[in-house]
Amino acid sequence: MDQFSFKQDAKRLANKYMHLISINYQREKNIREKYNALTLSSAVHIKVGYKANVTGFG
Repeated sequence: MDQFSFKQDAKRLANKYMHLISINYQREKNIREKYNALTLSSAVHIKVGYKANVTGFG
């Protein structure tokens, strides 16, 4: 987005993402593969792929 002149939107989304990661890290002391952006949590319903919301990035 930043490369296509959407600098304010890119910064806003980056800040929201960092906030999401930060509050979940403070709560769970780890970083998960998937997050629910609506609830700001790592509680997700996984339909495809991993059977669980794994720690880290895979």
